[in-house]
Amino acid sequence: MNIRASNQTQPEHGDQKSDVVPESTRLIDQVYIELEKKLFLIEKENYRLKEEIKRHAAIEKELMERHNALHFIANHDPLTGLPNRRSLMAHLDTLLSARKVGRRHLAVGFMDLDNFKSINDKFGHAAGDLVLLETAERLKSSSDSNLVVGRLAGDEFLIIVKQINDKAKTIERIKAILERVEKPITLAQTEVQISASLGIACYPDPATGLRSLLMLADQAMYQAKSYRGRSSFVSNSLNQKADNSDICRRANRRSSIKFSSNLEEIKSKN
Repeated sequence: MNIRASNQTQPEHGDQKSDVVPESTRLIDQVYIELEKKLFLIEKENYRLKEEIKRHAAIEKELMERHNALHFIANHDPLTGLPNRRSLMAHLDTLLSARKVGRRHLAVGFMDLDNFKSINDKFGHAAGDLVLLETAERLKSSSDSNLVVGRLAGDEFLIIVKQINDKAKTIERIKAILERVEKPITLAQTEVQISASLGIACYPDPATGLRSLLMLADQAMYQAKSYRGRSSFVSNSLNQKADNSDICRRANRRSSIKFSSNLEEIKSKN
C-alpha cells in the first residue's frame, strides 16, 4: 500500500517541475515583450526628435537666408548690386577707427559720370540704367581686397583704397580705372562715349576724420568736373612726399596732366 502510494505521488512531483519551466519562460517572454515595447517607444521618440531637429534646422536655415537677404538689400544698391551709401559709410568708419592706431594712409574717391543727364534725355532712363550697370561692372572688375567700390546715388560712385603703399602706383591705378570706365558703350545701336570726373582725398593727411575726408573728396571731384576734358581726376593729397608744393593732382588721359596747390590750378603739359 505504501509503495503504491509512493508510486502515485512521484509523478505529481514530476508534473510540478514541468509546470515551473513554462512559467519561467512565460515571465521571460513577458519581460522581453515589455522591453521590445519600450525599445519601440524609445525609437519612435528618437525619430520624432530627429524630425523635430531637422524641422528646426530648416527653419533656422530659412531665417538665416532671410536675414542674409535683408542684410544684402539693406547694404547694396538694388540696380548695380554694389555696396550702397550706408554700407560704404560703415566700412569707412571702421577703416578710420583702425587707422587711428596704425596711422596708415587710405584714400577715398568720389566719381561722377559726365553729362549723364544727356544720356537719359536722349536714349531714355532704361538706357541710363544700362550705362550705370556697365560702369558698375567695370568698377567691380577693378576692385580687389585693397580697393572697394560702391554706388552712392544716381551716377555717383565711391572708390576706397584701404591702404596706400605707393602713391605713384595708386595714381596710376586710378587713371587705369578711369580709362576702363570711359570705354564706349553701345546704346540703341549707337556708340556712346563715357567719361567721368574723380576727386581723391586721403586720411589722415589732410583729412582728419570721416566728415572732412568726404568733404575734401567731394571738393576735388567738383574741381575735376570743372575741367572740360575726358575722364579726369583731382587729388588734394596724392602728392609725392618729395614735392610738397603739389597738394592736388589732376590727370587727363587725352590732353594734359595738371597740378594744383591748395586747389589753385597750375597747368603743365605731359
